[in-house]
Amino acid sequence: MTDRGPVLADLDRPRLDAPVTLALIADPHLAVEGDGTWKLRHRSEPRLRTAIETANEADAVAFVGDLTNDGRPAEFDRVDDLFADLSVPWTAVPGNHDVAKSFDSHETPPIADFARRYRGDATRPDAAAYPVLLRVGGLRVVCLNTAAPENVSTRDTWSGAVGPTQRSRLAALLAEEPETPTLVVAHHNLGPLPEHPGGEPWSNFAANDAARVRELLSETGIPLAITGHQHVPAIEQRGGLTELLAPATCSFPQAMVWLRVASDGTTARLVPLADREATAEAYWHAKTGKPLAQGILDTTIRRLDG
Repeated sequence: MTDRGPVLADLDRPRLDAPVTLALIADPHLAVEGDGTWKLRHRSEPRLRTAIETANEADAVAFVGDLTNDGRPAEFDRVDDLFADLSVPWTAVPGNHDVAKSFDSHETPPIADFARRYRGDATRPDAAAYPVLLRVGGLRVVCLNTAAPENVSTRDTWSGAVGPTQRSRLAALLAEEPETPTLVVAHHNLGPLPEHPGGEPWSNFAANDAARVRELLSETGIPLAITGHQHVPAIEQRGGLTELLAPATCSFPQAMVWLRVASDGTTARLVPLADREATAEAYWHAKTGKPLAQGILDTTIRRLDG
């Protein structure tokens, strides 16, 4: 399995004496109606199904947000149908498309419902919804809610934050087992990509409190954070923290990440989910799409070619 795709990164940490594999599935944007757009709504279900089939070969799987296209109840119901095929431990974090927005014309289930429905095999350290903790062998996978955190309003934007309340819980959780290899999963990025330093729409990709979160992770020795949201496969070094941006399953290049943590470090591989013809279709929809889609496509190609 680990030879199926190209290496995105070879990292020194985290390390484990007994190797584990973690599948990372980001931004499936599952839609139950419509077609087209750069997110290929008409292909979202088969791509997610293929990702789940692949993930079942790993030790566990983490979904990195935007399970649904618009947070419609019918979309969540279809996600549940596909998740029924999961045969390994799993958990999911919410993305901005999974939570209620003031500009939506439909009802979206509250974040408490998402937390209950998609915690999967993770545990909650306390009575709060997030963070949650998934143990994969000797690895801790700490999962955050950046889409609709407590005491932070995100109803009018697709940006996000961890928020002061959740950061406090995160600090306490990370301090409990300082020697245990740990990585963090969140939907929103922990800083900009150098290709997109700021301004609309790029400023909406990083969490509003990304600097504070990075500082906390660095202080507690966390070596790796997994994020999604931007649909670009990328590795960014942010001080002592490595951020791995996972590609989207729905849009070009329609892929997931296979993470192997072992005694010699961590290897991340890009695993394609579509054949050549389907990948060409995804490229065309992005190339002829809106400026945001074209910008993301250009960045993705540069990153993959680099």
